[in-house]
Amino acid sequence: MKSNGQDKLERREFLRSLGRWATGGTMALMSVTFAKRRQRLAADNCINKSICCDCSRFSGCRLPAAISAKQAQKNVQQGGMTNG
Repeated sequence: MKSNGQDKLERREFLRSLGRWATGGTMALMSVTFAKRRQRLAADNCINKSICCDCSRFSGCRLPAAISAKQAQKNVQQGGMTNG
């Protein structure tokens, strides 16, 4: 049977290890989050000189020119007027 001194050491070592793993996990999660955010921001740059309809990223683009082009396409498909 272990004495109280050894039990305290093991508990202390467990808590240290737990803290290290929690810190490492948090850092890894933050790294992934920042990397994904950076990819998303890079994807928001226009690659086709604002010629939206022929762009490969058109369907997922959130730039103002693409949003406007999508709205215009929607209006034309519904038979509406594109000039107000």
